[in-house]
Amino acid sequence: MITINCETANLTQIDSQIKNPDVIRKDANVDKGWILNAGITVAENATLYINSSDTSWLKIIADGETAYPILVIGGLKIDSAKITSWNPNTNNYTSSEDSHRNGEDVQIGTPRPYIVIDDEATGTTDITNSEIAHLGYESGYGGGRTGLRYEGGDGSVIRGNNMHDLYFGFYSKEVGGMTIENNHIHDNI
Repeated sequence: MITINCETANLTQIDSQIKNPDVIRKDANVDKGWILNAGITVAENATLYINSSDTSWLKIIADGETAYPILVIGGLKIDSAKITSWNPNTNNYTSSEDSHRNGEDVQIGTPRPYIVIDDEATGTTDITNSEIAHLGYESGYGGGRTGLRYEGGDGSVIRGNNMHDLYFGFYSKEVGGMTIENNHIHDNI
């Protein structure tokens, strides 16, 4: 798990600190593309920027076993970027339609990355002009990860996005003052 404790950070800065291509690296096949093989926690009062200044597409590895999250306790600003799961074995998005047995748990769908805004988030999570896709899954006991879940982040803005192939198209719980407009939310489980 990568933890962002500083006031602001972007993926280039994370890469320069981590210096481990097994965790985060530039995607040689995509201009301003990144491959992330870890979760990220944005700590209280910190903000992570994922935007066109250094990112066109963030592919979060989903190997069929691990679901890496982006956990937001501070703030997150996504603008003009694409964020998806990525299966390096198939060189494609990770589907959540296959069922398999994992010990005694039955997974309905392959574990895929997800984004959660904590109920104690100290900032907003604004997503604008972006594509959020192929995230989230359900476990066999009614649990799971919705893909994009707001439990906090009052005043956040979700505008002008293409959001698809998520477990839930959008989920929020007790969040106030959000602006949600001009999004195309489709083909979700």
